[in-house]
Amino acid sequence: MSLASIRRAIGPGVLYAGAAIGVSHLVTSTQAGERYGFFLVWAILLAVVSKYAFHEFGPRYAAATGESLIDGYRRLGRWALGIYILVTVGTMFGIQAVVSVVTGGLLGNLAQTYLDFSFTDDGRANSFYWTVAVLGAVWVMLLVGRYPTLDLMMKLIVTALSVCTIIAVVAGATAADAALLRSTVMDMTDLAAVGFLVALMGWMPTPIDVSVWHSMWTLGRAEQTGHRPTVREARIDFNIGYLGAAGLGLVFLALGALMLHGEAYEGLPDDNAVAFATALIQTYAEALGPAIVPFIAIAAFCTMFSTTMTVTDAYPRAWRRVVEVIAGERIRRNHIGIYALCLGIVCGGAIALLAALLLEQRDALFDTIVHTAMALSFITAPLLAFINYRLITSRHTPAEARPGPAMRGFCAVSLAILVLMAGGYVAWFTMQFIVASS
Repeated sequence: MSLASIRRAIGPGVLYAGAAIGVSHLVTSTQAGERYGFFLVWAILLAVVSKYAFHEFGPRYAAATGESLIDGYRRLGRWALGIYILVTVGTMFGIQAVVSVVTGGLLGNLAQTYLDFSFTDDGRANSFYWTVAVLGAVWVMLLVGRYPTLDLMMKLIVTALSVCTIIAVVAGATAADAALLRSTVMDMTDLAAVGFLVALMGWMPTPIDVSVWHSMWTLGRAEQTGHRPTVREARIDFNIGYLGAAGLGLVFLALGALMLHGEAYEGLPDDNAVAFATALIQTYAEALGPAIVPFIAIAAFCTMFSTTMTVTDAYPRAWRRVVEVIAGERIRRNHIGIYALCLGIVCGGAIALLAALLLEQRDALFDTIVHTAMALSFITAPLLAFINYRLITSRHTPAEARPGPAMRGFCAVSLAILVLMAGGYVAWFTMQFIVASS
C-alpha cells in the first residue's frame, strides 16, 4: 500500500463527513450542549461506538467485491432488500425536507442580513421559497454533472468551518464561567426529553443506512480514478470521515455547553431548526468577534448546502440501483433517465411536504414528521446493522475481507447495545402511551 494509492482512495470518507456534518451537528448536537451541558457526551460516544462496525462494512464490502450494499442485500434475499426499502421510504422525505429547509433558512438569513432582500415578510413562507431555490439549484447542478466541483468546495468549506468551530470552543472554554461547566441531568420521564435523546443518537454521526451510500461512493471514486481500493485503503478513508464526523459532534456539543448553557442564558429557539441555526451563528461572534460573523454565516450555509447536495444525490443514486437490481440488465440502458426521475421524486416530495406543512403553519406536524424519521433511524438501526453483519460474514464476501474474531466479538456487543436501546425505547414509549391514554 503506497501513499499514492491511499490518496486515490480517499474521497468517499470526506463525502460521508459532508453528509454527516449538517443538522445533526449544527443543530442537534449544539442543542444538546445548550440544554444539558456535557451530560449527553455519553450518548454521542455510545452512538458512535455502537454504529462504527456496521458503517465500516459498507466501504469494506464495496472494496472487496466491486458491488454496492444494495447488490449485496439482493444476494442475501428479497427480505434484506425489502427492509432497506421500507426504512428508506419511511425516512427519506423527512430527512430531505429538514436538511433542505435549514439550508434555505441560512441562505435567507444571508440575503436579508447582507443584501436586505427577502421574498416576503412571512418568515415561514420566506424559508419555503429559499428552500425551493436551494433544491432547484441542487437539481440543476446534479443533472449537469457539476457535483465533482462541489465536492472540492465541500472539502475546503467543511475544513474551514471545523477550524472556526474548534477555535470558538477553545475561546469559549477560556472565557467560560465555572457555572457553565456544570451539566443538567436529563429527566427521563419527560417525553420531549427522551424524544430529543433518540433524535440525537439516531442521527449521530449518521443513520446506519448511510453505509449504503458510502459503498456507492467507494465504487464511484474507483471509477473516477481508475483505482479500485483495497479493503485496507477503504477502511483508512472510512476512518477519516467517520471519526472526523464523530469528533465534530462532540465539538459542537461543547460549543453549546460552553457558550449557551446556564441559567443566565435565555436559550435559543427549541422548536425551529432554521431559527436555531441562524441564532447559533451569533455564538461565534461572542467567541471570535463580530468581524468573523459573515465568514461563519457563509461557511455554515455552504456546509449545509454541501449536505443537501450529498443527500439529494445519494437518495436517487440508491433508488436507481434498487430499480436496476430488481428489474435486471435491460433497464440499465436508461441509467441517466432513472436517476433523473428519482431525483425529481425526491426533490418534489420534499417541496410538497414543506408546502403542506410550513405554508399552512402546521409546525407541530412538521416537527412530528421529522422526529418520526429520526426515531425510525434509531429503532431500525439494529435491523440494518444485522443485515450488514450478515452480508459481510456470508459467502458473498471474499474470505480475506471478512471480519476476524475480534471484530466479530465487537459487532456482537455493538449489536446487543443497539437492540437494547431500540427495544428499551419502544417499551418506554409504549408505557408512556398507555399511561397517557388511561
